[in-house]
Amino acid sequence: MADKAKKKPPAPGPDGKPCPSDPTMEKILSIIEPKLQHFFNRPIYLRTALQTTGSPVQDLDPPQGFYRFSIAEGNARLAVVGDLAIRLTVADYYYSRGADGSQIALEAEAVATNDSVRRLGEHLGLDDLFRMGSGSAATAAGYDLLTTVRAIVGAVFCDGGVVGVRMVLVAFGVLDAKRIDMPYFPLGS
Repeated sequence: MADKAKKKPPAPGPDGKPCPSDPTMEKILSIIEPKLQHFFNRPIYLRTALQTTGSPVQDLDPPQGFYRFSIAEGNARLAVVGDLAIRLTVADYYYSRGADGSQIALEAEAVATNDSVRRLGEHLGLDDLFRMGSGSAATAAGYDLLTTVRAIVGAVFCDGGVVGVRMVLVAFGVLDAKRIDMPYFPLGS
């Protein structure tokens, strides 16, 4: 007998109960998770990050018990978390390697620039993803790429903490994968 492939159990919602299966969200996860190198335990965070005009998930109802923000508010809260998570993760990386305070600040600021964040969004293929949505002009001006990318990083942070964001930044080549787990210990300490 052929072994049946085990399906991933439904992710828990904020109330702890499993969320119902959602084919659109499953497709989005199958596109984004491998690129991020982060596989969501709680995909509701990614769903929230994608709540913006033109999104393929904007009209879907959230799981019961999850507070729904308007599409206008959408992913803005997670974008703030994502921006800070990028800076924190880069600062943590350079701090653990013995960088001085000014280098830590410079590196964290450099990674969080709009150009850097835009490149992350291009790598994720968000324009293609948003073509799945209801708005045909989504890629022209219907969504804010920078806010959405920051919100996705915020979703990773809420789901996987600094380690999750660190692995995303490694996947995008922002942090050096060879040195990612090497703590800095000065000689003679």
